[in-house]
Amino acid sequence: MSYGVTIDGFVIKRLQDIKDEMEASLRAAFGNQINLLPTELLGQIVGIMAEREAIVWELAQQIYDSMYPDSAEGVNLDNV
Repeated sequence: MSYGVTIDGFVIKRLQDIKDEMEASLRAAFGNQINLLPTELLGQIVGIMAEREAIVWELAQQIYDSMYPDSAEGVNLDNV
């Protein structure tokens, strides 16, 4: 799936998508036997980093939305 600015508008990468990608990358690097449960160290790191990345995606969505009168708010609406 394509994320970011697409022909359909802005497509945000959701938290679960980010976690799935991170876990797939870790499994590719270290093998399928690694433990990525949320109670284990690597699982916790994935959760923390994925949440931070999701916040950045949400910010990108807000920036994209601020360019259009129908979705802008506050000062951004005034500027549009």
